Amino acid sequence: MVRLAVVSDEARSLDAPTAEQRMWAYYMTERSKGRIPTGAELDRIAGTNNYGRRVLRRWLQAGQLPTGTIGSPKSSVP
Repeated sequence: MVRLAVVSDEARSLDAPTAEQRMWAYYMTERSKGRIPTGAELDRIAGTNNYGRRVLRRWLQAGQLPTGTIGSPKSSVP
């Protein structure tokens, strides 16, 4: 059995960006340089594990990313 610790709302600073916000900022910075970050890169910069690909897929499905950007590292910035 695993027990999770209770964390109060005050434990996380409200001005600290979430993992997804850090991923988005990194993604946009890299796109401006002509690169398409992978899910693994997003995980590294946000300190997450196996979350970056899920976030990329959600952004694509939500229309936040142009189609063809995921899984095509040789694509250029539109």
